[in-house]
Amino acid sequence: MNTLSRNPDMNKPEIVRLLVLWFVVVVFLQTSPGSDGPITMGIGLFALASFWIIPLYVLTSCLSTVMGGLRAK
Repeated sequence: MNTLSRNPDMNKPEIVRLLVLWFVVVVFLQTSPGSDGPITMGIGLFALASFWIIPLYVLTSCLSTVMGGLRAK
């Protein structure tokens, strides 16, 4: 059985999109040359916020699914 089919949260397209966005944010943070102006600084702040918010959203979504499955049994 495929791992993705066992976890119903990973079948949600918005979670997959968020994970892809998270990897893009990480790449931006690793390759950014520094703050050259207010636009770059704003993008950097958005990237830093996304770096922390997206994994928390995915984790809470997965935990709520697991806890809901445990309550149903």
